[in-house]
Amino acid sequence: RLQSDFAELFAEFCSRVSAKYDEEYLSTLDAFQESEHTKKMTFKRLLLTQCQMQFEAGKKQEQEKEIKREDFPDGREGQDAFEIAEKKAWRDSKKAIGFIIFIGELYKKSVLTDVIMHTCIANLIKVAEAKAEQEPIECLCKLISTIGSTIDTKKSEKRMRSYFQKIEKLSSDARL
Repeated sequence: RLQSDFAELFAEFCSRVSAKYDEEYLSTLDAFQESEHTKKMTFKRLLLTQCQMQFEAGKKQEQEKEIKREDFPDGREGQDAFEIAEKKAWRDSKKAIGFIIFIGELYKKSVLTDVIMHTCIANLIKVAEAKAEQEPIECLCKLISTIGSTIDTKKSEKRMRSYFQKIEKLSSDARL
C-alpha cells in the first residue's frame, strides 16, 4: 500500500532507481538481451506502465463503487456488510489519494512528463464533472496542490486557466 505520507520518499527512490537502471545499464546485462521485449525494458518504463494501470484501475473502480444501504439485506447482517463496504470504500479512497500524490511527486522528480500530468488532470476533471463526488475532486485538488508550482508555467498557462475555471464551476455544482 502506498501511504501519502511516504509518497515523496517513494518518488525519490523511484527517481534514483530509474536513473541508475537506465537503458544503457540494462543493455549490459545478459538477462535483458534474451528477447526484443526485455531489451526495451527499463525501470522507468515498468514504473510508467504500472502507474498507468493503477490510474486506469482507479478510474474503473470509481465508476463501479456507489454504495447504497438499500443494496444490502435488512437486519444486522446487512448493516454489518454495508459498514464493511463503506470502510473498504474509505480505504480505497485514501489509497487513491496517496497514489495521486505519488504521481505528483514522480512528476516533480522529472520521472513523469507534462503531457502525462495534463492527461491525469484532464481525466480527473472529466470524472469529477460526470460524477459530482468527493473523491475525484479531492484527488484533483491534491494533484494540483502537489504539482502546481512545477506545472504552472508560461507554456501551460492557458490549460491551467481552463482547469481552474472548471474547478470553480465544480465548486458551485448543486450535486455536491
